Amino acid sequence: MNENVKKQLFRLRKPETGTVVALLVLVAVFYIMSRGLFFSPVNLRSVIRVAAQVGIVTVGQGLLMIAGEFDLSVGSVYGFAGVLFIAFQSSLNPGLSVVLVLALMVAIGFLNAFFVFKLKIPSLIATLGGLFTYRGLIYLVTGGFGTHIPEQNRASALIRLLGGETLGGVNNIFIWYLLFAVICTVILARTRFGNRVYAVGDDPLSAFSRGVSPIRVKWVCFMICSFMAGLSAIATVCNSGTAYPTLGSELELQSIASCVVGGIALSGGVGTIWGAAVGAFFLSTIQSGLILVGAPPYWFITFVGVVLIAAVAVNRVLSERRRY
Repeated sequence: MNENVKKQLFRLRKPETGTVVALLVLVAVFYIMSRGLFFSPVNLRSVIRVAAQVGIVTVGQGLLMIAGEFDLSVGSVYGFAGVLFIAFQSSLNPGLSVVLVLALMVAIGFLNAFFVFKLKIPSLIATLGGLFTYRGLIYLVTGGFGTHIPEQNRASALIRLLGGETLGGVNNIFIWYLLFAVICTVILARTRFGNRVYAVGDDPLSAFSRGVSPIRVKWVCFMICSFMAGLSAIATVCNSGTAYPTLGSELELQSIASCVVGGIALSGGVGTIWGAAVGAFFLSTIQSGLILVGAPPYWFITFVGVVLIAAVAVNRVLSERRRY
């Protein structure tokens, strides 16, 4: 077979290629079913905003999953970061609040890794415990009620930068999403650390035999994952001005689903941040499309479950074919 043909076939078998095609089909279906309302400016801005909020978390989750681990606590970490950001502003300015919250989120990622690698607790259990712990702390901080950014801080340049809007009404969260997606894509594709992430996710023992510390690489990925969850929460709160005890609920599942739909293998070592980014848009499109066609809100969670199972099945078939 011609070498160029082989390269084209290899590209077509990339998991994210199928996700892009599926996303385009989904957009076309919802465009028809909504009688063109899907492409209205209001809806497109909503799709972009939701995709960015989930997508920033997905970038960190994707990096960790490629390394062979996953974090079930990111939804609660996201909510915890949001309420802390507002709580700190009772005595600190927005800039110091951002720095302190992000530092605490990195510490949470460090703590998750400590439980996994030092205490030998499986990441499923360690981060599931974190999910419940940080959700409980959210209720402790808020007392079960919504909180709001102080009125005097809402006009802050930093808050407008993080959660305001650019020309055309596009939320700045989307800009931050693109920025960090590009940064992490470059890290994975062009740096020694990126090579180590893939090596550790694919075969930790083989990576260790070549002088790479799987624990060190995964430890860093855990911290990045929590940092990205905190950053997304801060940007979201800056945009809405409020935080509720349910902030980030089920986000851990949406981020994992976005990664899997985008072609990242649950076993690690396979996938791209680009694919995870497309996966986030896929879920955002489903959510917005279902609302436009009048489907009940709970259908979205049902669709996420169905899509997740289908994506795992398809990726498994593709991985089997790559062996031949």
